[in-house]
Amino acid sequence: MDLQVWVLAARAVATDEAAALLTADETARAGQFAVPGARDLFVASRAVQRTLGSALLGVAPQQVPIGRTCLHCGHRDHGKPRFLARQAPEYSVSHSGALVLVGYARTGRIGLDIEADDRRTDLAGLIPRIASPAERRRLGRVPPPDLRRACLRLWTRKEAVVKLTGHGLALPFTRFSVDEAVASADEPVPDWPDEPVWLRDLPVEPGYTAALATSPAPAEVTVARLTSLAELRVRRATAGHPRPEQSPLRPAGLDRAGDP
Repeated sequence: MDLQVWVLAARAVATDEAAALLTADETARAGQFAVPGARDLFVASRAVQRTLGSALLGVAPQQVPIGRTCLHCGHRDHGKPRFLARQAPEYSVSHSGALVLVGYARTGRIGLDIEADDRRTDLAGLIPRIASPAERRRLGRVPPPDLRRACLRLWTRKEAVVKLTGHGLALPFTRFSVDEAVASADEPVPDWPDEPVWLRDLPVEPGYTAALATSPAPAEVTVARLTSLAELRVRRATAGHPRPEQSPLRPAGLDRAGDP
């Protein structure tokens, strides 16, 4: 299994053309954002999901059927987004700061998360709420200057896992660990995947931390930076055959250079 992941700058993508791809309900929701940056993230995220769905399903972007019903509790608006078509591939989307991250898997399951490194949250203060006992012990040995970076890495990997499983924040982060190449539930978790959930850190852009969760493990992951939605359509056709400006990532251990 090969995976394609795209990184997009929300402000560059959230054009009038992108906004025209949204449904009436999405357009109304976009109009409720008081902060332009937040609106750009919303428009870019929804437009890229519809563009990807259009390329995969062969329908107009506005006609791409997207469901967000939670498969665990039945709530209609906070579940993992998915294309409502027979045998449609899984996809995942995340946004933070000024970037949107989206990817899909032709087979298997996928979860993505991206976080801006300058987010104001006191991540170190959240350690008791997000880290398993084993992870808390490891973080206790991290030098103070590196602690925030380690917490960001932990957070994105946790988010990627619960996006893959569909649990979202309903699953306490303290109940599973993401330190290794495969996520592990430290105690029984309802609807935890039978197959291993593989993890890796994604190099996206300076100032951001990102993670990918997949099941099964992909043979190759290609990360590409796009400047328009039209490029996603073009590169979607060449998935698995990256262009020179794309950067293929081979499976690697989690102790590679740059990891805390």
